[in-house]
Amino acid sequence: MRGNGGRKRGKGQEQAMRGWLRPDWVVDSFFDLKPEGLRRAGIRGLIVDLDNTLVPWNSAEETAEALDGVRRLIDAGFRIVIASNNRSPRVGRIAERLGVRAVSFAKKPLPLGLRQAFRWLELPKEAVAVVGDQLLTDVLGGKLLGVRTILVRPLVETDGWATRVNRLIERRLLGRKP
Repeated sequence: MRGNGGRKRGKGQEQAMRGWLRPDWVVDSFFDLKPEGLRRAGIRGLIVDLDNTLVPWNSAEETAEALDGVRRLIDAGFRIVIASNNRSPRVGRIAERLGVRAVSFAKKPLPLGLRQAFRWLELPKEAVAVVGDQLLTDVLGGKLLGVRTILVRPLVETDGWATRVNRLIERRLLGRKP
C-alpha cells in the first residue's frame, strides 16, 4: 500500500486535506453570482469552468442563460476566462459565442492551464476567483493557484465517467457516503 503505509491519517492531516477542498464560497449556480457581492469581496475577475458550471456537460452549444449570465458580469466590469479540462473544439466555440477567452485541456487541478487563464485576466491574485462545480478540479486548482474559490451546484445531475469518479473520491475524502 502506498501513501501513508496503511497508517490512519491523523486529524491534522485530514483537516489540512479538507482545507484544500474547502471553497471560499458556495452558491447554487454561476447565475446567482451578484456583481455587488463579488465587488464587496474584492473580486474583479473570474476563471470559470465550462461543463456543468456554465452549460450542461452534455450540451453542444451555449445556452441563453449562459450568454445572459456572462454578459451581465462583463457589462458590470468583470473579466471572465473559461478554463475547461475538456479538449473538444466545443470549448473554444462556446467561449467565442460568449465573448470570452478559453483554455481547453486545462488539466485542473494542476495550475498550468489555470495560470494561463489567470495571466489573461491581468489582475492580482486577490482580485480573482475560480468558479466551478467540482472540488477536486476547480476548488483544488484554485487553491493551488492561490486564488479564492466559488463552488456551484452542477447544472445537471448526470456526469461523464471521469467526473463520476471525481465525485466518488470527493465524497470519500469528505467522509460522506457514496
